[in-house]
Amino acid sequence: MTYLLIHHKVQKRRDHLLKMAEELMSRQYNSISDLLSDPDIHYIDHPQHVSIKLDEVKALLKEIVYKPFSGNQQLAVIFHAHMLTVEAQNALLKSLEEQTDATSFLLLVNNENSVLPTIVSRSNKVYVMDDPDKEDILEDLPISPLLDLSLIDQFNEIEKLVESDKEEKGVIKTALSSLLQQLRVELQESIAHGPEEMKIVNDQIKTVIVASERYDANVNKKLLLENMCLQLHRIRDRKG
Repeated sequence: MTYLLIHHKVQKRRDHLLKMAEELMSRQYNSISDLLSDPDIHYIDHPQHVSIKLDEVKALLKEIVYKPFSGNQQLAVIFHAHMLTVEAQNALLKSLEEQTDATSFLLLVNNENSVLPTIVSRSNKVYVMDDPDKEDILEDLPISPLLDLSLIDQFNEIEKLVESDKEEKGVIKTALSSLLQQLRVELQESIAHGPEEMKIVNDQIKTVIVASERYDANVNKKLLLENMCLQLHRIRDRKG
């Protein structure tokens, strides 16, 4: 069975994970550390703003090949599944289709649209009770460094992204998704500063969306991203 635990707050997802794990494993866990010390719990948990790559998913899948250490159930947990690259998601998808009754997958995501529709369709969606808190929302977003860099540093970062994308397809797509989410939070904040500020952020969002759409076409990725950053700088300069 596969479960998609959906909430925009990290802590809310983790709290609900403890409850679900207790039900699925018929054991009591006092904390996440307690949960992860169970030999029948296999997981990927690293800094939440870092892409989860194919080799990490492969390593996790190797761990669940064997039977549970004790009892008849084991869990495969991915704490920030919305950071899976497309290639990593496709590798995971094959296992979701072939999983046995002895293994349950728990994918913790900030938004169900952050993972492939094929994964969503094979999962039981669990919407964790919402308790909006702006500070926690910002804590959980995969923050993109691009907006805070100078144009030269942005171009250097783009070179790294392009090289990484050659090794692990989907890295650029993840970066664009992170940037878009960050701008959407800025749009919410801009409401308090009036329509002019809102238009500036909205224009930035449109720029990133266009770049994301063109990414799938047969274009030069480096030039596409550089042009996007140039446009973002021009839009931001309107603030001055």
